[in-house]
Formats: sequence, structure tokens, C-alpha cells
Amino acid sequence: RISSVLRDESIRSGADMAVVENVYGQLGDVLQLEWFTEQVAALASTTRWEHFARESYMDNLENLFRNLVATLVAQTQIGEEDF
Repeated sequence: RISSVLRDESIRSGADMAVVENVYGQLGDVLQLEWFTEQVAALASTTRWEHFARESYMDNLENLFRNLVATLVAQTQIGEEDF
């Protein structure tokens, strides 16, 4: 799944795959995304509504992270600031 996100962003932005991977990895480290997603995934869901809420939260988190990566990749492409 991650590889498709990276590939899609590389194609969409025209950025080299190495740039996208670098931004994705560094941002994930700074935000401690892996730890955070593990915490959310570990939340117990005893009802289907709790399960839906957890899945919705994970989807929103993934979309926000993807948007942040896209913004940072765009900045590196126009030379504003290397991440």
C-alpha cells in the first residue's frame, strides 16, 4: 500500500521517486506516524460503530499525511526548501 502511495505521488508531482521516498520517510519519522498508527490500531472496538470510527480515523490520518507529503514534495520541486 505504501509503495502505491509513493508511486502515485511521484507520478502526480513529476518528482523523482527517491525524493518522494525521502520526504515520506522523514516526515513519518518526525511525526512518529508508525507509533501513532499502532496506537490507533490497538484501540479496542467492541461495537461495529467503534470499529467504523477507528477505520475512519485511520483513513483521515492517511489522507492528511498524503497531503502533507504532496505539499513538501512540491516545495522541494520548486526549490523553496529542502526537507
